Amino acid sequence: RDFVIEKGYLGNPDVVVVKKYTGTDPNVIIPDGITRLDWFCFNIPIESIVVPEGITILHPYAFSGCKSLTSVSLPESLIEIGRNVFEECNALREMRIPKNVTKIGQSIVYECNSGMSMYFEGTEPPVLEGNLGIYPADVWKVYVPTASLEKYQSAWYKYSSLVSRISPYDL
Repeated sequence: RDFVIEKGYLGNPDVVVVKKYTGTDPNVIIPDGITRLDWFCFNIPIESIVVPEGITILHPYAFSGCKSLTSVSLPESLIEIGRNVFEECNALREMRIPKNVTKIGQSIVYECNSGMSMYFEGTEPPVLEGNLGIYPADVWKVYVPTASLEKYQSAWYKYSSLVSRISPYDL
């Protein structure tokens, strides 16, 4: 009732997409059975969101403009995060990137200028389609599993502002 949902997205009967959140509750729990979140589907003042297991892709700009978002829970089933997904989510201070994420779009945290701590849980670094959008770099922390520190530094070598922010942590 609080979601505009499209089943059979792009002709694939197995894909179920949230097109838009129409509810008023600032604390959102996406229903089970959804596999993707569409572009700009949460461009409203929400404070927290739980993304359920089964969702594999966050399309670009899914949470863009959610300036009050303070908490996001991402599922282990997630494999791709589109560009600018968390653009302008200035209240978000911590994010965990699940271990199965293999691809991250450009500038996923663009214009989140107050900084945050990002924890990457995968032992293999996701492919970056561009810098994560961390600016100003001095207010950001990027954590990766201790045993994978060199892999991340090597894979992301061309993003010097990002590599300089990487710190190890134990899962």
